[in-house]
Amino acid sequence: MNLKLPVAHAQAHSADPQYNQALRTGWHDLMTLHGLPHGMFSADEDLHGNLSTQGTELCAIVETMFSLAQAAALTDEIAYLDALDHITYSTLPAQTTGDYTDRQYFQVVDRVQMARSVPDCTLPFDCGMSNVFGPYPGYTYCTANMHQGWVKFAIHLWYATPAQGVAALKYAPNTLVITINGTVPVTIRRETTYPFGKQVDFVAELKKLTIFPLALRLPAWCAEAIALLNGQPLRTDRGKPIITVARTWRPHDRLPLCLPVAVRTSNWPQLTYPGAEAPGVRPQNTGAVAGEQSARRKPLLYHPAPEPVGLRPIPDRGQRPGRPHHVDGRTFSYQC
Repeated sequence: MNLKLPVAHAQAHSADPQYNQALRTGWHDLMTLHGLPHGMFSADEDLHGNLSTQGTELCAIVETMFSLAQAAALTDEIAYLDALDHITYSTLPAQTTGDYTDRQYFQVVDRVQMARSVPDCTLPFDCGMSNVFGPYPGYTYCTANMHQGWVKFAIHLWYATPAQGVAALKYAPNTLVITINGTVPVTIRRETTYPFGKQVDFVAELKKLTIFPLALRLPAWCAEAIALLNGQPLRTDRGKPIITVARTWRPHDRLPLCLPVAVRTSNWPQLTYPGAEAPGVRPQNTGAVAGEQSARRKPLLYHPAPEPVGLRPIPDRGQRPGRPHHVDGRTFSYQC
């Protein structure tokens, strides 16, 4: 995805600020005009505004995740990681099954019923399969792409810092094995149930006293973060995107980072069109601009969804032959 293209160009033109500013402005405008409550933008092949009845393609989600991770690494702008957090934990899980054998082509924020229908998208696929789960609905390149979402998120949980330290900028349970100053082996175990739990524990496993800085990201939604060290208060921070704990680390040191939870609501003043009969057909002179409200608890979204609009019945074409697919010498087919 070309979202990261401006900051990639900036690596060859470091004295020119226009490239980083281009992504900063572009991302802001993209989310302002086309952003949806779950953290992504409408992307059913075209951008479609912020109507929550519009779809988002799975490929767009996983590729945006990687672009945001790279943009944050190249620009040091933490806002991209806040956006990545939201997409990773609110958007991506809803579009695949837990065992990763099936997925949707389009995810629609207000669509809670998984049934054959023709959504109001650029490529509606009259067969009505773009919103249901399976390995082949819509374009099958989403099946090839979907696995990169979690994998690339997991391998970019840590970043190196100029001060010969490490930065934990995304939160998930994992273990990091590194060498500090080129000679000292260090293992940092991260224990957490984030985003469902409010605490992230960092446990240092090392054979001798070692000095290095540990940088920690404080999500934008966190009003106040509390860090402890071996059960004792260490520091409290407000309004900082990153804090750094630089100290002499001892074997089995434990640093819990507490991120207090707050529920926030947001209003989405997009137009809604109850009673729309078909894509592109909107009732005129409704005289009202309706809004929707969503609630967020950390990066998780809770959205009271109304009935979906802009859908049309699937035309009855009778029984049609399934499309053959060949995998490992076996032939599968499905009805579209």
